[in-house]
Amino acid sequence: MNTKTSFLFVYGTLLSSLDNYWAGLLKENTKSIRPGKIQAQLYDFGDYPGIVHSDTAEDQVIGEIIELNHPDFLLVLDDYEGYFPEEQKESEYEREVVQATSIDGEEYQAWAYFFKYSLARATRIHSGNYLEHLQTLH
Repeated sequence: MNTKTSFLFVYGTLLSSLDNYWAGLLKENTKSIRPGKIQAQLYDFGDYPGIVHSDTAEDQVIGEIIELNHPDFLLVLDDYEGYFPEEQKESEYEREVVQATSIDGEEYQAWAYFFKYSLARATRIHSGNYLEHLQTLH
């Protein structure tokens, strides 16, 4: 298993095919992008998605395994994701290391942002694929 800490798993608004400022900024700070997945559940909160842990192997979230040019770029992304580990401010997400698997079966240790509050206002995306979900909304 590749244990580099410069990998990030993205599944929502940071996906490389989306046209927004943050996805573009991430692409500028990326060495490589591989399609991949992690074991988790995906939810839609309206303007953005979030994932939560799952013990069920069938619960897979589809996304991208990104190798960052500089691991410290995560600090920029922390602000975007609402993760404030050094502040008294409440964080909406937690950044954790997960096992991500690329479509060719290679495993990576990658950072991922997990939603940490109530799912009461969220809709489960059973496919685990945010891009597919967006297409069904239009």
